[in-house]
Amino acid sequence: MNDLKKVTVIGAGWLGMPLIASLLQQNYQVIATKQSADVLEKTTKILTPFAKNSQHLQVQAFSQNILERETSAIDLLKPLFSNRKIIITIPPSGFLSPFNSENRHQNEDSYAAFIRQIADLAQLYQAQEIIYTSSSSVYGDSSGIIHEALPAMPKTKSAQAIFKAEKALQNREIPITILRLAGLIGHGRHPVFSLQGRDNIRSPFNAINLLHIQDLIEAITAILRRPKAPWDNHIYNLVAPTHPNRKSYYQTLAKHLNLALPLFEPPKPELKRIIDGEKITEEGDFNYRITDLVHASLDKII
Repeated sequence: MNDLKKVTVIGAGWLGMPLIASLLQQNYQVIATKQSADVLEKTTKILTPFAKNSQHLQVQAFSQNILERETSAIDLLKPLFSNRKIIITIPPSGFLSPFNSENRHQNEDSYAAFIRQIADLAQLYQAQEIIYTSSSSVYGDSSGIIHEALPAMPKTKSAQAIFKAEKALQNREIPITILRLAGLIGHGRHPVFSLQGRDNIRSPFNAINLLHIQDLIEAITAILRRPKAPWDNHIYNLVAPTHPNRKSYYQTLAKHLNLALPLFEPPKPELKRIIDGEKITEEGDFNYRITDLVHASLDKII
């Protein structure tokens, strides 16, 4: 097995599962992690049909609690990181939710500390690179054309946690790629489902900034294939290059899906916010394919 085809996906959740399925179909050797050991067998059963070789898939429990328990025997974690590419897809929600009893004392700093521990292990065991799925929410309320050179100004606790995690990944001796994702759609998810039938929705004429999960998976695959040197650090916005206004888009989509029409409040003066996601396309190995966001598939991928 080519070492370049060895990947660990930390977080086999909503995003991680279809990503892992795609990598397995491309003959990658994948270690997938889940926070709870109780679901390892079920996760393995779901993912195994996508593997061309049963030895190419391993599902392992990995969480902050497990990491803390293993500090006395840290070499047990070495196979997760040694000579592999690491993709971190864990969101901060589990660290911020008041309903998560296991993490009830945690916050945005705890999330960043967990990401830092992962990066420390990746560096210790000479991982080949880290890819981290961040969020365009780190730009806060910035308006106009939002590109990667603009400063982050996170407002929400989630955005602050994510930006702190970004900072925890910087200044490493291994390549780091941070993907600032627009609102993800597809694989059973879309904001229109929660907006249907509502009224007085704000910002009718502001622009949408969405990204189909299939384009995200293809972008990650392209980044895995790119040659990199030590100290390579990249930040990319990822967003579909189509930005119709919210009212037009959500009402058109609701009609297409036979959902109750979302109704918007009268427009008020406000500056548009458009995320610029073209930087990642400059190397010529990735282009957005799903630009028709009305007819894009929302079906479950896996």
